[in-house]
Amino acid sequence: MESVKNQGYQEVANPVYPVPNPLPSPQNLSYYATITVKTGTNTTVFNPGASPPQGRDLKLQKITVKIFKIGSIIPLYTLDGYKVE
Repeated sequence: MESVKNQGYQEVANPVYPVPNPLPSPQNLSYYATITVKTGTNTTVFNPGASPPQGRDLKLQKITVKIFKIGSIIPLYTLDGYKVE
């Protein structure tokens, strides 16, 4: 998560942040990580008719990092965080 937060903000429709290689762990040969990103347009409810009006934050990205043990399809750990411009 810290690696993604330290990278420059990508203001594109489908940002891609690389997974650090190797993973910062002594057991890095037994585990792998995935990173997914959703922009504010996909994660924030937009209802301009609400009282008070709701808007969406287009500069917000939800980052999800999942750590898997090699050979497993179920993540051992999932961490959600946010990145803003």
